[in-house]
Amino acid sequence: MGMFASIAPKKPEKQPLPEPAAPKATPAGEIVSMVKRIEARVAIALGCEDGWQPEWQVIDPMYEYSPEDSDLWFILCVKAKKISEDFYARLYFMRGGGSRLVPDQKWGYVIQPILSIHGWESLEQYQEEKKCLLPYAKELTTLLRKLADDEMFDAEKRKQRGSANAGERRKPD
Repeated sequence: MGMFASIAPKKPEKQPLPEPAAPKATPAGEIVSMVKRIEARVAIALGCEDGWQPEWQVIDPMYEYSPEDSDLWFILCVKAKKISEDFYARLYFMRGGGSRLVPDQKWGYVIQPILSIHGWESLEQYQEEKKCLLPYAKELTTLLRKLADDEMFDAEKRKQRGSANAGERRKPD
């Protein structure tokens, strides 16, 4: 017999029944939670954790890969947050997943997927994930049109300022 033959096996202890699992958070709840964690990290990175903190902070998760529409996403997210925290979080999720804003004659702007290693893996994945915006379809279309209208207004103002300043001569330094 082996060295452990004289040791009796332990009787199995009664295992208590596991606690019922907490209900899983909805995908929308997970998105809001994720965005809040990102905002908290931004606050820490800005050195705001011990003193004054702005109401919220946002950093464009796709700036490196789609900088040309970063300002538009910022404006869109600010306006969405005024409507609903949940709406803002869903838009932020779509941007972070790999989306860009593209001018569109009918809608003002449309959200278009970025299919790459830095964006959505496939069009199918994007199509599935963008369903999270369906509860806010009306608000989103309104904001995308307003974003385009604001852009046109700002461009016209810049153009008028430019032509008004064209006759002025700059004094040498």
